Amino acid sequence: MVNKVRAFVEGHKAVVSSFFCSLLLFITIFPVFIHNMTIPRQIGAVCALSLASLYVMWLLKIKLEFVGRGIKWFTIACVIITVIWQIITQIRYHSFGVPFALWRFIFYYDKPFDVAVALTVVALVPTLFRLFLRGKRDTAEWRKTYRVFLKDALTAFSILYISILIFGFILNRQSSEQVTINLVPFKTMFEYITSDKEFAYENTFLFMGNVAILLPLGFWFAIKKKKRRILLTLLLPVFVSCLIEFSQYLLKNGHIDIDDVILNVVGFYIGVLLKACVDFIRKKVTRGEEKTIFSL
Repeated sequence: MVNKVRAFVEGHKAVVSSFFCSLLLFITIFPVFIHNMTIPRQIGAVCALSLASLYVMWLLKIKLEFVGRGIKWFTIACVIITVIWQIITQIRYHSFGVPFALWRFIFYYDKPFDVAVALTVVALVPTLFRLFLRGKRDTAEWRKTYRVFLKDALTAFSILYISILIFGFILNRQSSEQVTINLVPFKTMFEYITSDKEFAYENTFLFMGNVAILLPLGFWFAIKKKKRRILLTLLLPVFVSCLIEFSQYLLKNGHIDIDDVILNVVGFYIGVLLKACVDFIRKKVTRGEEKTIFSL
């Protein structure tokens, strides 16, 4: 029996290794289901477990491309499990007379955020190695391996990103008869800063959330568009942010605010700037030999 298992593992090493990595990632998000744990502690625990998982992968000498595939499988599984779980939960609560549209029962904002933290940590460590590696260890084979890993990691982040946008702006919001509109720039930002301390945590979360929502898009845009047109770079974040605000107006499930657009656009350019900073560091490390580590 042991020999059969060993033979199966050897014959399907890529699948088994990728599946094992995805299982380790599920362990990393376990703290999100501990209800009496604060969000900062959840994030700390997820980061620690993610680093521990990477260490286990390193001890077992799992190839980086299998880690990337495991990240992708983990993300897809999270989305599928969430949808199935939500459907079952909604049917159950609907039988008790609770409206079917309430998607917030088991999957509030902290859970997708912690999944994103786990993915970021697992993707960040190999990226830092790739960024600062030079000399004899910086081989063509290592660069090729990282490129495969990067493609799977970006696919995983794209799936999670789109899922969070759909969840956060459509499924997890209740419709209201009236939609408030603010067209005065910096009014809401000023209220964030001058609000009472009891609302400081919520306002900080909203402020950072508005900045972060288009940051991944800016980073992805900078990777995909090597020759960027200035007009497209200027107009894309404005268009996407206005589209989000307009969808809230149509669905009547949010607050239309010019400050949200401003913060979204700032977040987009932070993403573009982040990619430029990484490229700058790589040029310095390789003395101009390699311009970027994000070649797909």
